[in-house]
Amino acid sequence: MTRSSSPAKVALRTLVTAALAGLIWIGCTHDQTGPTAPDDQTAAFIQNLRPAIDVQTRHNDRLLAISGVVGTAVGLDEEGTPTIKLFIREPGIGGLPDDLEGVPVRVEVTGMFYALAQAVDPTNRFTRPVPTGVSVGHPNVTAGTIGFRVKDGAGNVFILSNNHVLANQNDASTGDPALQPGAYDGGTDPADRIGTLFDFEPIQFAKGRKVPKNTMDAAIALSSTTMLGYATPSDGYGTPGTTVVQPSLGLPVKKYGRTTGLTQGTVSEVNVTVDVCYEGYIFCTKSARFTKQFAVTPGTFSGGGDSGSGIVTDNASADVVGLLFAGSSDRTIATPIGPVLSRFDVTIDDGSGGDPPGNNPPSASFTADCTHLSCDFDASSSYDGDGTITSYEWDLGDGTSANGVTTSHTYAVDETYRVTLTVTDNEGASSSSSQDVTVNTPGAPGTMHVGDLFAMTSSEGKTWSAIVAVLVHDAHHNVVGLATVDGTWSAGPLPVDQCTTEEYPVDGDCLLLNTLIPKKVRSVTFSVDNLTATGLTYSPDDNHDADGDSNGTTITVKKP
Repeated sequence: MTRSSSPAKVALRTLVTAALAGLIWIGCTHDQTGPTAPDDQTAAFIQNLRPAIDVQTRHNDRLLAISGVVGTAVGLDEEGTPTIKLFIREPGIGGLPDDLEGVPVRVEVTGMFYALAQAVDPTNRFTRPVPTGVSVGHPNVTAGTIGFRVKDGAGNVFILSNNHVLANQNDASTGDPALQPGAYDGGTDPADRIGTLFDFEPIQFAKGRKVPKNTMDAAIALSSTTMLGYATPSDGYGTPGTTVVQPSLGLPVKKYGRTTGLTQGTVSEVNVTVDVCYEGYIFCTKSARFTKQFAVTPGTFSGGGDSGSGIVTDNASADVVGLLFAGSSDRTIATPIGPVLSRFDVTIDDGSGGDPPGNNPPSASFTADCTHLSCDFDASSSYDGDGTITSYEWDLGDGTSANGVTTSHTYAVDETYRVTLTVTDNEGASSSSSQDVTVNTPGAPGTMHVGDLFAMTSSEGKTWSAIVAVLVHDAHHNVVGLATVDGTWSAGPLPVDQCTTEEYPVDGDCLLLNTLIPKKVRSVTFSVDNLTATGLTYSPDDNHDADGDSNGTTITVKKP
C-alpha cells in the first residue's frame, strides 16, 4: 500500500489543545425538524454575549499561545455576567489575565479533549430490533454508540452516529458493516451486523501547521426496522422528540450512551472550536479541529465509548439537541443536531411513520488480497437483509470487468487501482462499494529513501524539546517498516540519534526526540545520515518531502 505521509506526523503535539472560540451559530432549515428560531428573549441574550465574544476573538491567538492553555470560550459566571473562560491543562499555569478589555476572565481546569470511542466495559448484544444508545461500531473500531434512528424521504432508516464509530476515521468504504455490539464488546461480522455504512462526512485531519476546520464527526449506516429500533433501553429516556432545539447556555440536557448510560448535564458553552485528539495520549498523533460545537458539563456526562450518543432536552419531550463525539475529564463536546440532519438529508425517526415501504437495497462489501501484480477479490461478506443477491459485478479499475462472488486478476503495471463491486438483489435493487488496491512488480531487492520528515516542539520551563518523525519509502514509494534511521542533531545532549520505523500498517515511521535544549538555542537541525533495512540499500539522492518543510535529508526545528 502506498503512503505519502505519516499519521504520526500530523500531531507530534505535546498535548491535545482546544480552542473554544468563534461566533454564535444560528441556523434554520426548510422543514419543521430544523433548528428552532430564537425568540426575542434568546436574541437579547445572544446580543448580551456579543461584546465578550468580540473581545475573546481579538485575544484568542495570544491566549492559546500561553503554555498550558488548552482552550477559550464564552460563558457566564455565577452572577450571570458574560465572561471569557480559559481552559487549562492542569493547575498552576502562570501569566493568565484577570480581565481583558474590561471583560472578566475565569480559569477552569479541563484537562485534554479526546474522541470518545475507547471502550472500558463490555455491553450486551441486544435482541433485534436493537434500541438506540447501545454499543455499535465498524469492525476495525472498538465501540461507540447508536445516537438516533433517522430516515430519509423514501422511508429508509439509518443508524446515526460518528464518523470515527461507523466509518473508522475516513478509512472505511461504503457498504462496510455496522456491528451491534461493537467489536470491543464481542461483535463479529456477519453474525452481529445490523447495517452497512451508507454515507459519512469526511474528517479533515491536521497536517503539520495546516489545520482545516470541520463542522461534524458524523456518519449514517443503512439499516431496517427489523434490525434497528427508535427508542433507548427501558432505563433510558425512551423515544426522542422530532423537534430540533438549538443548544443555548444553561439548557438542561440528557443522553443515553454505551458506557455511562443515562446522564444529565447542562450546556456550559456555545460556539466551540476544539482540537480533538483521535490517536495518542501524552503525544497526540492524530487530531482534527471542529468549529460551531457546544460543550456540556459536568465531566461525568460522558465517558469513553459514548461517542455517537444523541443528546436531547432534559424534559418529557426529549427534543433533539446534538450528537456527542468528544470530551475531557471536565467537559463533553457535541455537534448541534440541525446541521447533521441537513448534511444527510434525514429526519429523526420516532416510529410514528410506520415501516419503510418497498425493498431495501443489498449491501456490497469485499476484501482484496494482492501479491505483487496479482489480486484475489472476495465479495462473500455482501448481504441482503430482506432478500437475496443475484449478481456480483466487478470493475477492476484498469478497464477490465468480472462477475461472481470471487474473482482474481493480474494487472499489467505498477499502479493504484480503484476497484468497484456492484451487487443486485432479487428485486432489482443494487448498491456498490469501492476501495483502492496498489500492486507492484516483483523483482530483486531495491532501494529505499526518506519519504517524509516532520518536526514539532514542546516547551518545558527553561528548556524545550524537538521531535522529528521519519518516514521511509522503497523505490515504489511503499512504506518500509523495520528500517533503522541514523542521524545527527546540530545541538542538544545527544548529537547522534537512532530509531527504527514501525512495521506497516501500524504507522510505518519512527520518532526522534531531542530534549533539554536551552531556551537560548533558537533552532536545531536534524540530518539523516543513513538508512539500513534487510534487502534494501539507502539511496539519499531519492530523499524527498512532499510537504516542502524539509529537503528530505535535513530539517530545521525552531524553538516554540
